[in-house]
Amino acid sequence: MGLLHTTLVQRRLGPGLPLYGVLLILPAVVLMGLHGFGLYQSYRTELEAIPQRADAEAIRLARTLQERFLTFLDQEEQRPYYEYANHYSPVGVLTEELTLFESPMSALPTPSPILSWFQADLNFDLGSQGEMNTVRLFEADLLTQSGVDAAELKDLERAVLPLTQLDVRDFDPNFQSQNLLTIPLATAAVHADGANHWDCLNDCFAVMRDRSITVSVAPFRLRLFEDESNKLRLAAVRQVSVLDTYESFPKTGRCMDPLRYHFSVAQGFFLDPQWLFEELPLEAAAIAIGPDTRLALGPDARVIRPENEAKLPMNLTALFEVERAPGLAWPYTDASIFVDRAAPASRFTGAILRFASVALMLLLSLATGLVLLRRNVRQKLEQAAQTENFVAAVTHELRTPLASIKLHGEMLVDGIPQSRDARHEYYNRILGEAERLSVLVENVLQKSSLDSERASSAPGDISAMVLLLEDQLATHGMHHHGFDPLSTERGSDLAFQLAENLPQVSLHLEAINGILRNLVGNARKYAPVAGKPGAEPILVRTRLEKGLVLLEVADRGPGVPDAEQERIFEAFYRMGDEATRETPGTGLGLHLVVLHAQALGARVKYRARKGGGSVFAILFKPT
Repeated sequence: MGLLHTTLVQRRLGPGLPLYGVLLILPAVVLMGLHGFGLYQSYRTELEAIPQRADAEAIRLARTLQERFLTFLDQEEQRPYYEYANHYSPVGVLTEELTLFESPMSALPTPSPILSWFQADLNFDLGSQGEMNTVRLFEADLLTQSGVDAAELKDLERAVLPLTQLDVRDFDPNFQSQNLLTIPLATAAVHADGANHWDCLNDCFAVMRDRSITVSVAPFRLRLFEDESNKLRLAAVRQVSVLDTYESFPKTGRCMDPLRYHFSVAQGFFLDPQWLFEELPLEAAAIAIGPDTRLALGPDARVIRPENEAKLPMNLTALFEVERAPGLAWPYTDASIFVDRAAPASRFTGAILRFASVALMLLLSLATGLVLLRRNVRQKLEQAAQTENFVAAVTHELRTPLASIKLHGEMLVDGIPQSRDARHEYYNRILGEAERLSVLVENVLQKSSLDSERASSAPGDISAMVLLLEDQLATHGMHHHGFDPLSTERGSDLAFQLAENLPQVSLHLEAINGILRNLVGNARKYAPVAGKPGAEPILVRTRLEKGLVLLEVADRGPGVPDAEQERIFEAFYRMGDEATRETPGTGLGLHLVVLHAQALGARVKYRARKGGGSVFAILFKPT
């Protein structure tokens, strides 16, 4: 079609397709920009909310810690004070004789994280310091079995002493937060006596059975202290006191003396500090804080962190309301919450990369769609242009010979040519134009038939078949190209070089005839030899090359420009424009050559001829 045809197609494309591309891509770009801006805004909001998030997570962690610890402490609060003994008389058991049960505190293992239960008896008047009478450490046998040696047991017993050195307010029966219990007198007497005077208790049971007593049980208080060996201990301690007056007790045996002298004890249990200040916070942190937040304890909590972390200190001693002497602290009571400032940036970067990947795929898809759309539209326009050229060519090819036939026929009818030679020339011109019409119609019919069905072929010798068609090729188009069919010069513009003993290939006479007639006719059209003395004839040649059998037609014409070589075999394709073209034709000749070759399982190849001209080769595979 050439440069003129390309310009025509581009002009027909116009601004519509680029505008459609802009309208298609622009909304996508705007949406991607808005989404990217939204991601950035989310990142900025998350970054600015880090301090508030640290506060919220610190509150959530503190609440979780308190709930878990208070749940544990409440279980111990519910334990009856009179079970702090080896034996006890249960409440609500109605019998004629005093009944004692073994205390679960002596029979069962201590639950983690309790190291041991204890009780210390105190006897003193209000307002004066009391004297410790007895210290009982429960579960000594079980502790020994679990690997705690006797020296450690002695240390635990001595560690109870500092817990009894409380100010008067701590043991004041009227002190707030106390829990008042009314229990059978027998139950209180057995616990106060420690079941040491069984006979006395049993003798007094009849007097005690129908009587009750009021006991004050204070809440547990956590204390961090040093024992005599300067070892840090953590204990929960409470005070239990009898509130009834001296006169309210029966005047019986000495088993009732502890109640008469304002019986008061300190009860509690030793806790594992590592559990309270390390294990419990870490367990709660796994539940309460997010993935970008971590809890640091002890020395790590006091480290100054870089800019990429936000730090919020916590005081576990204050959180658990641990009482301690000034300057006394467990090494891991310091805690800090650290929020990673780099995590939002990392998530933002990941989101941007994922978004960019999706956006790139979308843009590539849109661009690919536009390219395919443009190619499709261009193909349609080219097909339309080719069809337009074909219609113009057919119109021209029909009108010109018909006009010539009519003109010469009228002139013959009118008797204008007088001589026999002149009339003979008119007859030849009429025959030439008729042959031109015949070729045109035959080419159109051949294209239609070759597009829809494949010719049946059989193995044969290509050189022998070309030899059979030599006379037809010599006279084909003679009228149209200026030769007299009866002249001795017919076929003088052709030369044949036919190799012998070539391998057999798939052949069909009509297909080979169509190939050679179109190639020879094309060469006579663009590289005519008639009337040019000494001009090199058109060469028809067969040969063997690299295992393939070649049928070639070579001429010394102008050749085909490089830019046109891939398109010359398309249907209706002709170089130039029908409005200005001087050579006749419809653009079907070479296309028919390709269709015939494909029907035989061969292929067509063009190459420039050395020294100038063109070579069209049909490549056959031997059968």
